[in-house]
Amino acid sequence: MAEKAQTLSLKRFFGGGLLFVALFASTPVHAASQYFSPSGGSYKAHSTFAVSVYAESLDQPASAFSANIHFPPDKLQVVALAKGESIISIWVQEPSYANDTGTIRFEGLIPNPGYTGAGGKLLTITFEAVGDAPVELTFADGVILANDGYGTDITAGLGAAAFTLVAADDTQLIDDTAPQGDGQPVKVDQGPHRPAGTVEGIQTAIVSAFDGSSGESGQASWLDGLMGTGPVTLFTQLLQIAILCLLALLILAALIATCLYILRFSHHQARTAIRGLSDQKARRIRTVLSRLDRDIHHNLRRLEKVSRTRDLPPEIDKTILSVSRALVDLEDDIAVSLKDF
Repeated sequence: MAEKAQTLSLKRFFGGGLLFVALFASTPVHAASQYFSPSGGSYKAHSTFAVSVYAESLDQPASAFSANIHFPPDKLQVVALAKGESIISIWVQEPSYANDTGTIRFEGLIPNPGYTGAGGKLLTITFEAVGDAPVELTFADGVILANDGYGTDITAGLGAAAFTLVAADDTQLIDDTAPQGDGQPVKVDQGPHRPAGTVEGIQTAIVSAFDGSSGESGQASWLDGLMGTGPVTLFTQLLQIAILCLLALLILAALIATCLYILRFSHHQARTAIRGLSDQKARRIRTVLSRLDRDIHHNLRRLEKVSRTRDLPPEIDKTILSVSRALVDLEDDIAVSLKDF
């Protein structure tokens, strides 16, 4: 009895463990994040410095990125946004900034198979330091969607960056060891923060971009994204366009050749049909002429027989002779006509 109870307990233990593993395995792994690099450093007032936005997605390919970045407008001002080295090739919303409110926004897509890896550059921001105090750069919200056909939200973390701005004469306070540009990306996990509206908006953008229903604005954004890609990506896309144009020309040539063949075949069939009708009419005419020739020949024999067997007046003989000659001439004409047919 004790052994049965122990066996039952082990079965329940292992059954519960398997159920836990199954539930855990069915839960999607969210391992995508966006972050800034450099994430810290000191800069002189009225100087400019660059901060890049990077993405990381190790466990699952990502196809869409959206971000709303906040900075203190009284201490920082955006000078330029660069997307030339971005892994994003289709911009649903072009990178834009507002220095009066301290915001930077962008939304972009990466076609199939998406992006997998670490250190994928999304955008480079050039700031000008207008103050001399510590500043913080944060994601007000951000979304990363998976390339799984459903636009699953796989955002796991959004980073932050902290900088020290010093007056131009306080050079001794600047840390020379701090990164001053795009170095090795350093992530600071701030935790996920993303509103549902942004997720739905970029999911709609994914569907529009891949089913061709984005309209004129979507086409303009796609073209802008194409012009903003790197040289290798641009060359690849131009090569694809050239291949598509070549295929279209080949298809057009095949259609033209098919139409010419159909016209030539139809013309041949029509000529054959006309020739068949002509041959049929010629056979009928030949038959009629042959019958007429036989009748004339028969009547000539009869006239000759009448002329030999009966004693007719000279006038009638003369008439019979004239008719016979006319019939002979007609018979010759019929013979020539039969040769023509």
